Amino acid sequence: MIDHAEFMHQLPDEYLIDVLPIAKRIASAGEFSQYNVLQNNGKLANQAVPHVHFHVIPKPNQETGLGIRWRAMETTKEDIEVKYKHIMQKL
Repeated sequence: MIDHAEFMHQLPDEYLIDVLPIAKRIASAGEFSQYNVLQNNGKLANQAVPHVHFHVIPKPNQETGLGIRWRAMETTKEDIEVKYKHIMQKL
């Protein structure tokens, strides 16, 4: 049994089985017409509390709720293919 995990990849799969069904139930019970489901891993990924947790964040309009600013990384098709093959080998 794991007492604590800081990153999602440290959890056994069976600990994650109910996460999305529960998030779905929260969104439904909250009657959120639009929302985000968020899970951060590490300080650079905006994880403020160092343990695995998920957020269901209502997005009622353009101004409130979660705003996402994503600065895409510079890459090439070749770099993407190398990373893809590396990941596929480990899956």
